[in-house]
Amino acid sequence: MSTGSSAHEVEQFRHWITDIQISPDNSNPNCKFSAKLFVDDELACSLPWIEHPQPLRWSGLLLCNVSPASELSLRLCRSIRDRPRYFNFPAVNLSDVDRETGELIQELPDAVWVATTTCMTLELAAQLFPDKLDAFNRAEHTHDDLASDETETQTMKDHFKCAM
Repeated sequence: MSTGSSAHEVEQFRHWITDIQISPDNSNPNCKFSAKLFVDDELACSLPWIEHPQPLRWSGLLLCNVSPASELSLRLCRSIRDRPRYFNFPAVNLSDVDRETGELIQELPDAVWVATTTCMTLELAAQLFPDKLDAFNRAEHTHDDLASDETETQTMKDHFKCAM
């Protein structure tokens, strides 16, 4: 039995999901929605109930450890007078995210809803936080003499890029 790394091990990286929106919005006053977000068929987050007339949007930062082949799926629950019905959006590959907008779009073929998941991409981070990335780039070049400082700076830079 080998304890070394295998060629079959897949590189994991951090991925930030910033927003999930379902459209169209809820128009039924007796209806509420919740959802479960799955990454590679494992529950990543249970999203809280949203009642009428609030928009069907969950915002915040959710950190996921993913691989380049990871898939995201969403299970929407619509409850009318406490009678739930579930809708499973087809899985999408996280590598299909639109680099400019950070969006992944999922459609249900037999239902009206469209789910838009927004992810923090490096391109989007560069648009939203150009001064922060510039500061990290400058800091990276000031520590060229000490290997440990360079490694620490690169680690901080990578962490910040993922955290955005």
